[in-house]
Amino acid sequence: DVFPLFGISKNNIDEVFKHQKIQRIEGIPKAQFQKTLYYDATLCPINLKSSRQESIKGCLIRIDNVTDRVNLENLMIQNEKMLSIGELAAGMAHEINNPLSTVLQGVQNIFRRLSVDVERNYMIAESVGADLKTINGYLSKRDIIKILTSIQESGEQAVNIVKNLLEFSRKGPHVKKEIAINALIERCIELIRSNEELKSIIEYNQIKIMIEPEDTTFMVPCNKSEIQQVLLNILKNAIHAIADKNETQAQLLGNPEAGGVIIIKLSLETKIFCIEIKDNGSGMSATTLNRLFDPFYTTKPPGRGTGLGLAVSYFIITNHHGGSIDATSRENEGTNIKIKLPAQAQKIRQKLAEPNKAGLDYAPTNKTKASLRSTKVQIGIKSNSQENPQITH
Repeated sequence: DVFPLFGISKNNIDEVFKHQKIQRIEGIPKAQFQKTLYYDATLCPINLKSSRQESIKGCLIRIDNVTDRVNLENLMIQNEKMLSIGELAAGMAHEINNPLSTVLQGVQNIFRRLSVDVERNYMIAESVGADLKTINGYLSKRDIIKILTSIQESGEQAVNIVKNLLEFSRKGPHVKKEIAINALIERCIELIRSNEELKSIIEYNQIKIMIEPEDTTFMVPCNKSEIQQVLLNILKNAIHAIADKNETQAQLLGNPEAGGVIIIKLSLETKIFCIEIKDNGSGMSATTLNRLFDPFYTTKPPGRGTGLGLAVSYFIITNHHGGSIDATSRENEGTNIKIKLPAQAQKIRQKLAEPNKAGLDYAPTNKTKASLRSTKVQIGIKSNSQENPQITH
C-alpha cells in the first residue's frame, strides 16, 4: 500500500497514471480518539518537465477531514427516514387502535358484570337461578379471572405501543418546567430497581450505577415525563447489554467475575446541558450503531423489546426539546450515549449537600464522599424558548 493509513494502494496510483484523471475516494472511516472520523482522499496526476526537458510523472495525494459533512449527511438521512416512517406508523397506529379498543372495552365489561359490588349483577344472577359468588368462585378456580387479567394487561401494553407509534407523526405543544435533573435520574433508577426482572439482573451481574458529579444539582427546563422515558429506555438497554456481555464471557471463559458499571455524567457546556450515559456492556457493531434509532429495529430476543424505545427517545429529544442524541460504541467495550439540551446556565444558590436518601446502589468514590461534606452548588438553567401549552395524549 502507498498510504495504508487511508487504504490507498498502488492500484489507485496506477489508475491515476493510466487515465490521467483525478480520482476520489470518499468517506474513508478511521477510528481515532474513541470515535470514528471520516476522510476524503483526492489523487491528482502531475506531469512536469525537468530543466533537461525530461518528463516527470507524479501523483499528488490530498486528505480532507470530512467528519462534520458525513455526520450532517447521516443526520439528514435519519430525519428523512424518521419522517417517512412516522407517516406509516401513524396509519398503522390508528388501524390497530380500533380493534384494540373493542377488546379492552369487552374485558372491562366482563369484569363489571361479574363484580360483586354491582347490585344489578345479583338480580340478573338470581333471575336465572345462579349465585354470583359461586360463579366468581368457579371462574377463579379455573383461572379464568387470571386469563382475563392477562388479556387486559397485554391490551394495555399494546395501547402504550400505539401511543408511541403516534408520537412519530404528532408534533404538538408541551409544557417545559424547570426540574432537578439529578432527582429525576434517581427516580428513574428507583423505578428500574422496582422492576423485579431488572432488579434481579442488576443484583446477579453486580451492576453499579453512578452519577457524576453528585455534589452539583442542575435545574433544567424540560418535559419531566418525556425525559424520564428517554432515561429509562437508555438505562434498560445498558443493563441488558452488561448482562449479555457477562453471559457471553461466562460461556467462553467458564465462570468470570460478574460486574458492570453505568456512569451518568452531567455537564454544562456553553448554553448546552449534557447527559452522558456510559456502560461497559457488550457494545454494538457499526451496522447496529447506524440503525440504533430506527423504529422497529432491535437486536433483542422476542418479548424483550419492540424496537421503539430509542426511536421514540430520538423524537423526544430532537423534536420536542430541540436537542440532539448521539451514540458511540464498540463491540465488547461498551456504549456511550450523549444527550444535549439547549439551555442557558445561571448559578442561583448554594446549600449544604445531603447524603443520598434514595437507597440506590451507587459506588461513591473518595471525591463523592468528600463532596457530601462540602457545599452543594445548585445551577439553574433557563430555556431560550417560551413555554408551550400542555400536550394531551
